[in-house]
Amino acid sequence: MPRYEYVCEHCGERFERTRRIDERDNALFCPSCGEEAKREISNFAVGGGSSISSLGSVRSLGCSTGSGGG
Repeated sequence: MPRYEYVCEHCGERFERTRRIDERDNALFCPSCGEEAKREISNFAVGGGSSISSLGSVRSLGCSTGSGGG
């Protein structure tokens, strides 16, 4: 099961929970204040763990097209 990140808009508490995909948007309450928390989009879901700077470093190692003979 995937882990989802949540943030409480009332107190700002951030926490994670392992939940089934079909439960990810069901109400979840903050462990600190008890108010309803909202699911956040994690970095993994957005970028797959890669960043633009790391992609740039791969290109700088000679992975770009048009450099060299052939």
